[in-house]
Amino acid sequence: MNDPLHITNGESANDALGRAGAPGESLSWDDVLHEGPTPAGLSLKALSERRARFIADHFGADPDETRARFRARDDALRNAFNAGRAMVLWNSPELYDQLHLLQLLSWFDERSCAKLSIVFIDELIGCANDEALRAAHQRRQPAEPGQLALATRVWAAFRSPDPTALQIALANENLAPLPFLRMGLERLRQEYPDSRTGLSRTERQILTAAADGVTKPGDLFRASQAMESPPFMGDWSFWRALAGLIESPAPLMATADGQPFRSPPRSPGDRAFRRQSLALTACGRDVLAGRRDWLATHSIDRWIGGVHLRAGATWRWDSDRLLFCRPSADRQNLE
Repeated sequence: MNDPLHITNGESANDALGRAGAPGESLSWDDVLHEGPTPAGLSLKALSERRARFIADHFGADPDETRARFRARDDALRNAFNAGRAMVLWNSPELYDQLHLLQLLSWFDERSCAKLSIVFIDELIGCANDEALRAAHQRRQPAEPGQLALATRVWAAFRSPDPTALQIALANENLAPLPFLRMGLERLRQEYPDSRTGLSRTERQILTAAADGVTKPGDLFRASQAMESPPFMGDWSFWRALAGLIESPAPLMATADGQPFRSPPRSPGDRAFRRQSLALTACGRDVLAGRRDWLATHSIDRWIGGVHLRAGATWRWDSDRLLFCRPSADRQNLE
C-alpha cells in the first residue's frame, strides 16, 4: 500500500483529515498520557497493557475492549512500519499531542524509518478547517534524527520517577526542533500539587470557577477550559478531577442540596449527573485562598508520567521559584 498512514491524537482529528481529503488511512493514538502511570523500563506492548488497565480502572471503560483497542493500535503501527509505509505524525500545541509525539518519536528512534514525516499545525486538528489541514499537510517535513533523539531523551525524563529529570530537560535541552513541546511540558508541571495549597492547576481552576458562581459540572468544564491556552483535557479527565475534589475525606466541593455526589457516568450525556449543583465547602474556600494545605488532610494517590504521587512525601510544584520540591510530611521544609 503506497498511501501514507496518518497518526493523530484521536478520532475527531481522524474525521477532520477524512473531510479534508487527506490521502491514506488515519490511526488514532488516543491515550491520556498526562494522567496515570507511564513508568520507565516498559516496552510499547507492556506499557500499553499498563495504560489499558489504568483507563479501564479509572474511566469506567470495559477492560477487554480497552486492551483490544490498544493492541490493535500498536499492531497497526508495527504493521505499517514493517510494510515500509510512509507515516505522518500530526502535532498540535495541546499537551495531549506533545506526549504522544514523544512516545512515537522515541519508538521510531529505536528503528530506521526513512518515510516518517511530521506536521506541526498551530490549531487543534479536530477544529481546523479543510483548507488549513491541506496546507499543513503540504508543509510536512521529514523527521530528522535530532528530533528523534531529542524526543527519546525527553520521553525518558517524563517517565523518570524523579520529576527533576523533566525540569533538567526543560532547562538544558534545545526544544525548538519540536516547537510546541516547551509550552506543553511547562503546563504539565502545573499538574503537580502546588507547594502551598496542594492543588493542581486543574483543581484550582475548578475551585476558582465555583467561587465565581459556576455550579453545574458541564459549566465548570467549560469555565476551566476557558482558562487554558491551548486546552488539553477531555471531559472524562475533567470529571475524574472534579470527583476527586468531592469524594475526599476533606472535600473541597459538595452538592448544593447535601445529597451524595452522582459520580460521572459512562454516558457523558447523563442528565442526572449534569444537572447536579455543586458549591465550595468551607475547606474549599480556605484552600483556594491559601489558608490551608489540602494535602495535610487529603491522601493523594496519582501518577504523572513515571512519578507516583503518594501521601507522606509528595513531589510538589513551586510556581514562585519554578522548581519541584519534595518536603517531608508534605508541608515541612517548603520555605
